[in-house]
Amino acid sequence: MKLRDAGKNDFTGEEEESLRATAMSQYEAMWQGIWQRAQQSDQGFTEDQVTEFMQEQGYTSEAIFEELKANERRHRAVEMFCPSMTLTEDMVEKYYEAQFLLPDRQRYENDLDLYEQEVPPRAPTS
Repeated sequence: MKLRDAGKNDFTGEEEESLRATAMSQYEAMWQGIWQRAQQSDQGFTEDQVTEFMQEQGYTSEAIFEELKANERRHRAVEMFCPSMTLTEDMVEKYYEAQFLLPDRQRYENDLDLYEQEVPPRAPTS
């Protein structure tokens, strides 16, 4: 089943309006960040040059809006195809232990010299 078939591919007017507002907010924040950096340089950049630079890099409010819509569609697909998938603290702990702790424990448990050779000492924290 596809998102379109399930009626989850399209956005309501309210959803689009919200995504457009978010896109504009993100665009303006990016523009301001670049403008501030431009002002700190000795190149004498203009506002138009900053806007042109962002457009050349593909940073427009429309591009950000399209990316936000794509992200929302991915989120909807995950919800649709994996509705009962819940990540619990216990699942994370078991995964971490199996992927990281157990291999290290098996490798270094009875070989302190190997551990000291392969694992750099931690820097002291204050």
